[in-house]
Amino acid sequence: MFNTLKEKYFDEIKKLRRDLHRIPEEGLKEFKTSRYIKDYLTDLGLEYEETAGTGVLCYIDMGSETTYAFRTDMDGLSIVENNDIDFKSTNPDMMHACGHDGHMSILLIFAKYLSENKDKLKDNILLIFQPAEEGPGGAKLIIKEGVLKKYNVKNVFALHLSPNIPKGKYSSKPYGFYAASTEFTVFIDGKSSHGAAPHNGVDAIVIAAQYINGIQSIVSRNINPIREGLVTIGTIDGGDRINIIAEHVEMEGTIRTLDKDTYKIIDKRMHTLAEGLSEAYDCKITYDWRPFYGITYNDKELYEKVVPAFGNDYILGDAILSAEDFSFYSEEIPCFFYELGIREEDKGYVHPLHNACFNFDEESLLYGVMGDINILKTLGAIE
Repeated sequence: MFNTLKEKYFDEIKKLRRDLHRIPEEGLKEFKTSRYIKDYLTDLGLEYEETAGTGVLCYIDMGSETTYAFRTDMDGLSIVENNDIDFKSTNPDMMHACGHDGHMSILLIFAKYLSENKDKLKDNILLIFQPAEEGPGGAKLIIKEGVLKKYNVKNVFALHLSPNIPKGKYSSKPYGFYAASTEFTVFIDGKSSHGAAPHNGVDAIVIAAQYINGIQSIVSRNINPIREGLVTIGTIDGGDRINIIAEHVEMEGTIRTLDKDTYKIIDKRMHTLAEGLSEAYDCKITYDWRPFYGITYNDKELYEKVVPAFGNDYILGDAILSAEDFSFYSEEIPCFFYELGIREEDKGYVHPLHNACFNFDEESLLYGVMGDINILKTLGAIE
């Protein structure tokens, strides 16, 4: 099948990807991207409707009681591109450094394939072009609008390009695949004093150091070592002058877990640690907890149904502590999320996601089209 897809669609998917790569846009502001998608679907003779502001839905109604949805993300990242290519981002402050240009191109060619093979389709298909995956979570907006219920969606499928997997390979795992993520800010208020008289103050920096060390011991000593949990302090700001005991420290970080029980332990211990340090050092510690995305969960029964679609090109993956807003779909109905390999060391396609040099060969995208087609075949939704 791959050679047939390549002969028929390679030039077109290459153009799609490069056109979209040139116009990365911020989440919920993907106006040019949305227009591009609508125009392409119209040219295919497919109807669309708007969702979540800049999002686009394309429903192929076969009169079936079953609807399968396929979702792509649309937004770019606030990164200055460092690739020397003729289709470089025309928005100097934005870049498609997470492969969303590739994801959209896959779904558009998938749409074309379905439109050309509609006589073979047995079930309804909903294509979801979703804004704001990178934040604040476009999936949540689509669910809130009732899209899944309106179209009686049975399952949602999605993929993500991965520079960690060889080109043309597929990877996933049952149950928790991508982690839940919570952002937090911790505020420590002590008392300033002259550096020569530390006994007259309450040193917020010393307390912050104790708190950071304590957090790391939560993961190493309170969490079962065979379970995934991670706490990262990414920023710390405190103090005004070199000879003054710091009165205030502000820290920001993230919590990442793959099961709710682990999250509850980390959450409880971090708050208990703050309370203990507040009493021990006679200071005030407050915090702002901001749950971001939940666990991207692959339904076990659905996983076992669709993985045979990838044949010998499938690799059982490890859990990944990155977060994905596809998690919101998996909280509603059985879902399946997989990674598509794009790594080619001989061509230099090795840079990680969210890197200013991230790039890939568009031929890789045809494996994504093939993967989605084979998922439908495995489910008996298309001949």
